[in-house]
Amino acid sequence: MKARHIYRPLILSILLCITASCSNDVSLSLDEEDSYVLVDYEREFLTVHATLRNDGSQDANGLYAEFSVDDEKAAEVLGFDHLLFNEKADGMPERFTVSENSGFFISEGFVLHETIPPEHFNSTITVQISNDEETLLEASLDNLIIEEVRNDS
Repeated sequence: MKARHIYRPLILSILLCITASCSNDVSLSLDEEDSYVLVDYEREFLTVHATLRNDGSQDANGLYAEFSVDDEKAAEVLGFDHLLFNEKADGMPERFTVSENSGFFISEGFVLHETIPPEHFNSTITVQISNDEETLLEASLDNLIIEEVRNDS
């Protein structure tokens, strides 16, 4: 009777290890160091750069990205508060894949319709990565870079 109780936890542990090592999961995250919002006041341009990581054991297929702007003034200056990344003429977003144990970056540039203080762009732009079934990642771009105005004399 005691031997049966000893083997049960051992068998469950082995099954758990096998299940964990064979699981096909996607693990998306934002590489915060390599993701940023660049404001270039001289060129009147803002660039959003998001580097995604998939540390899972399965490719993340059929993904699309959306940007949202949480600051009302920043949204007004950019001309949107919600935007699909690489939206096609038919209104559908371009799809992409992040391979297993790999990275992928998306970058989009926007014209600044007027100059506003940089704090309006600080941690106000969010990137959301989804597939047809669910949102896999939603993260704020907290790294703000201000391009200095050059005085070429």
